[in-house]
Amino acid sequence: FVRTPRGFVSAGEPLTAEVKTVDAAGRPVAASGTGRVLRVFAEGDKTRTEEVFAAPVRTDAAGRGLFTWTQSRPGRYEIRFEALDAWEQRVRGSAEAWVAGDSAGEGVPANVQVRLIPEFTTYRPGQKARVLLVADQPNATVLVCQQAGSKLLDQRVVRVDGRTSIIEVALSRTASPDLTVAVSGGKKRLHCHTEAAH
Repeated sequence: FVRTPRGFVSAGEPLTAEVKTVDAAGRPVAASGTGRVLRVFAEGDKTRTEEVFAAPVRTDAAGRGLFTWTQSRPGRYEIRFEALDAWEQRVRGSAEAWVAGDSAGEGVPANVQVRLIPEFTTYRPGQKARVLLVADQPNATVLVCQQAGSKLLDQRVVRVDGRTSIIEVALSRTASPDLTVAVSGGKKRLHCHTEAAH
């Protein structure tokens, strides 16, 4: 299994992936493998990948290991861990992460148009959540709404200069236990809607 504690980082910041290895019965097991970072490009409704980094990764007896990598180029990335199991079969786990910046829009498929990526998946009341808004086209104007259950807490119009913007969302007790941030925007080709839950 691979998990990235942060959904996005800024260019030049390290990104850490947590690797967990288990045997066929689900018990933790030490393993050696390769951590790979692939940049994901959207081409219409399809994607292609380009490997940008690889390094050996080991997990300990508890089946845990870390893989850290720093990227200065904004974009959408797939973080993979690959190893051979006890039967010499290749096994792989992966997670998605983003590096904030204008060229991150190259990772948004045309059929998606706008993506919302929370920096963290869990926050406490009183904190400010940072959410990366990535569009496939530059200079979009979108409506950002915050809701808890069926209650609308806030809405605002955001002008995205370029293809990305980091928006901050204040989290009150009213938003607990779950807050949904949704974005809608009108484009010439169609209406888009996406959301990220915290």
